[in-house]
Amino acid sequence: MAAHRARRGPGAARGGGARGRVRAAPRPAAAGAGDGGRGDRGGVAARRAARRRPGRPARRDGGGAAPLRPTPPPTTPPAAAEPALVTAEPALVTAEPALVTAEPAAVAAAVPSGPAPVEVGAVLVECRNVARYFGGVRALEDVSLTVREGEIVGLVGPNGSGKTTLVSLLSGSLRPTRGSIHVAGNDLAGLPPHRVAHAGVARTYQIPRPFTSMTVRDNVAMAIMFGRSPRSLSTARRDAAGPLDVVGLGHLAGAYPDKLNLHQRQLLEIARALAADPKVLLLDEALAGLNPAEIDNAVEVIRRVHRSGVSIVIVEHLLRVVNQLATRIVVLDRGTRLADGDPREVLTDPAVVRAYLGKRAHA
Repeated sequence: MAAHRARRGPGAARGGGARGRVRAAPRPAAAGAGDGGRGDRGGVAARRAARRRPGRPARRDGGGAAPLRPTPPPTTPPAAAEPALVTAEPALVTAEPALVTAEPAAVAAAVPSGPAPVEVGAVLVECRNVARYFGGVRALEDVSLTVREGEIVGLVGPNGSGKTTLVSLLSGSLRPTRGSIHVAGNDLAGLPPHRVAHAGVARTYQIPRPFTSMTVRDNVAMAIMFGRSPRSLSTARRDAAGPLDVVGLGHLAGAYPDKLNLHQRQLLEIARALAADPKVLLLDEALAGLNPAEIDNAVEVIRRVHRSGVSIVIVEHLLRVVNQLATRIVVLDRGTRLADGDPREVLTDPAVVRAYLGKRAHA
């Protein structure tokens, strides 16, 4: 009962009469004391929050909880950084037209184009009804061919069609079974190879065989010493710089052939042929075994040789390369001349396509 009367309010007597004692007045209630008699508890919670160490999370209590720390506002990029982004965007927009402009060039480069038109001059080499037999094998049969000044003639055909045999006849390495070959109006019948070279015809071989005991410079100087205009060794060594620069081997003049890779040895082969000062250069598969980058470099070398005033006959199986270089294409098939003319017309000739790819068999 005493506990019941104590809860009835401040100043209430415990008993009746004079014996009743007055309880001490309660402390002032904290904020929120009117919430069903929970003000004291709110004050206790406030005091606990005041004693709590900074940074420690508030503990939930029966009364009002301590306020949580305010969430920091989201960080925003500095105002100075925004103009930089705005300034960079026009640069990207400006770069786009450059990409659009480059696309037509890339498309054009993907399609092989023929050589620029050249003016052809007088006939330098002429073959009339040339034939070459090896016992019962007829390697060539009644082949006629002309090479004029300023031309690059592509000599193509399937394996065994007689291309290398014709090159050997033109250079004097072989003699025809019948027919005639003239260089600058001079009949080559019965002339040895060195006399044919003096007449203005030089050739390369599929497998380069330089003098391994001589430097690159001396390999070229040797050809100059015994070429169309014989010179002394000292003069030939000095003049060897010209052919080496044309093929791009000037920086390797003091090296020995065993230090060269296949592509460089083939370029040395071309330089030795140029050292003989030819009017007509016969290239027998000078690009065989090269990777695409080396092939592109060899094509540029051949163009430089042609610009120097040398007519070229190139034997090559890569029709893409022949189409880029040749001003005229001659096709051999089984020892006979199958086609002769403009590269685009010849390479689309149905007879030429059949010679390379064969014809469809009947079912």
